[in-house]
Amino acid sequence: MPEKVTYPHFPTSNWWEIRSQFIKSLPSTVTVSYLKTLLKLSSEKSAQNLIPPLKQLGLIDEECKPTARANEWRSDSKYKETCQKMAEEI
Repeated sequence: MPEKVTYPHFPTSNWWEIRSQFIKSLPSTVTVSYLKTLLKLSSEKSAQNLIPPLKQLGLIDEECKPTARANEWRSDSKYKETCQKMAEEI
């Protein structure tokens, strides 16, 4: 049986809001409370559900710290190339 592939599910509005904040300043750690506050989410579960896709896309590491890719993702000049790398890896 072929291996089941799962793709990250990430609401568009959250994508742009997180990127916008990363452009202003990279957090030292992306926590559930950080995401809940930033995105004005009503539940911690909603924020928690965003952590795995951020890891899968390589924007945060296993300790939830932004990666070098996150730094490139926030740069307009590197955005397209960075997104292409993410898509290729997925």
